[in-house]
Amino acid sequence: MSFKSSIYNNTYSKDEIIYIWNSYSNALVKMDIPTFEKLQAGSLEPEIEKQLQENGILVAEDRDEYEEVKNRAYRLLDTDTPDSLVMVIAPTLACNYKCVYCFENGCESYCSMDDKTISKVKEFVSDNVRELKSLKQLRITWFGGEPLLAFPVIKNLSDFFISLCADEGIEYRANIITNGRYLTEDKVKVFSKMNIKRVQISFDGTEDIYCQKKMATPEDYKITVANIIDASKYLDNIILRVNISDNNFGDAYKLVDELLGERGLAGKIKISPVCTIEGDSSERQTRYRKYIKEERRLRDYIETEYGSGSYHVRIPCSRGAVCTLASKNNFVIGPRGELYKCEHHVGRKELEVGHIEEVDKDKLEDYKLVCSSVADDSKCKTCSVYPVCMGGCPNSYLEKKQNFECESYKESTVNNAILSRI
Repeated sequence: MSFKSSIYNNTYSKDEIIYIWNSYSNALVKMDIPTFEKLQAGSLEPEIEKQLQENGILVAEDRDEYEEVKNRAYRLLDTDTPDSLVMVIAPTLACNYKCVYCFENGCESYCSMDDKTISKVKEFVSDNVRELKSLKQLRITWFGGEPLLAFPVIKNLSDFFISLCADEGIEYRANIITNGRYLTEDKVKVFSKMNIKRVQISFDGTEDIYCQKKMATPEDYKITVANIIDASKYLDNIILRVNISDNNFGDAYKLVDELLGERGLAGKIKISPVCTIEGDSSERQTRYRKYIKEERRLRDYIETEYGSGSYHVRIPCSRGAVCTLASKNNFVIGPRGELYKCEHHVGRKELEVGHIEEVDKDKLEDYKLVCSSVADDSKCKTCSVYPVCMGGCPNSYLEKKQNFECESYKESTVNNAILSRI
């Protein structure tokens, strides 16, 4: 049988060593330059050639990898035997801040779950868990609004989900996305009992920027920082999502020095910069190119000054589906029991796909078609990181917003995949 190099091979050279990362198999191999030259010439020793075949670096000559990856995505969209059930639950849309960039701007309702809805959510999730005999894990993300404003609801549902998963013999994992203002010590202390393994805190910068973006007060900022310091005593996985607006990295450096240095949080929290972009598609792509370069510099600074444990590395891997919520069994549940397929749709009635009492199968099919269209974009056919990106975010596709520029994304993805593992 004849073999060829995989179209999903990506190379990186350092200190006369060639690293090859395959975005489909997720394998990373290293070789010296002479061996790499033999690979290119097709004259490898049989033993090495066999190893590269086993890791997906070499594939059969007649193998169409693009069709494989695309068809795998289609199967996952339709599967009746998922390993994991993923639910994002917003127990409330109420929030103590009015962030200028928030998806909730224009939201019509800021209600919280009542007892009847809580009961129906338990029924909806338990029905899904018991019907899906292939399940190994239930994963919940607590979302909002500010979810900690409805902490009793989270506690109530968490206790139920933990008991349900124990009865069904599956794993239960949860995480929470919060602005941190109500991340008080008494709540954090019980997170472990609620199986909340990760806390993501949405931040915006030093005090002046923070107050401006969130319409908050200096006191809000001080309390939130104090909460983060207290939480770091109990939690091992705190991610500070630092929103970078208009590529203003200068303030990000100040925030890093304040929190990791002055406040002593180096190695206790992880900084995760996120690009927030406005404007038309061409403007977004131009800004994204600049963001990628500046983000790399920030990462190098953090890792040099405060250690690699202070930076949240998003290690790329082959995802299978376009996004976590693409599977027909995964949903976002709003505070009225309404269902969505993306957390950024919460509060937007026109994007609901039904209710916990009745799923709208036609709207679910519409969303599936959107995900299929994203996965089947012809420009992706020759992209070496397609198994990771899968065409991009379905919500960006719906909103007709191009939030990244392909070549910059590709460069960043390859660097993260390889440099994080060598």
